[in-house]
Amino acid sequence: MKGSSIKQILGAVTAYADANGMTGSEVLAEVRGLEEFPKGKRGRPRKDVVSSPMVERKRPRGRPPTGAVWDEAQECYVNTDDGEVYQKVEKVSSGRPRGRPRTSEPKVPSTRPKGRPPKGKVWSEEDGVYVDEE
Repeated sequence: MKGSSIKQILGAVTAYADANGMTGSEVLAEVRGLEEFPKGKRGRPRKDVVSSPMVERKRPRGRPPTGAVWDEAQECYVNTDDGEVYQKVEKVSSGRPRGRPRTSEPKVPSTRPKGRPPKGKVWSEEDGVYVDEE
């Protein structure tokens, strides 16, 4: 029935329904239940995506390592100076500690409120209040 018009298809469905004592909607429901009937995909149609993107593209994404370029023939990174296969060098950390050194003395809590002081005032630790600038 490929290439048939809608009138021909409806005529065939009606003739089948009359011959078997069925209604047209029952015939269509039976046709939809068949295994070879193509089922529509639910949801938003997807773009045609390659099933496995790693098969097509073997080069890793992103910037190449420093001092290396991608070789299409070997399908790997090679050193720019000698042409040998690039080997990642593990970075050895120095034993020197990073950041601000820790102090063993605990921090003395202040009673000074957070924020900007009032205009013309400075904080007095002895009194615990803002006092006029002198």
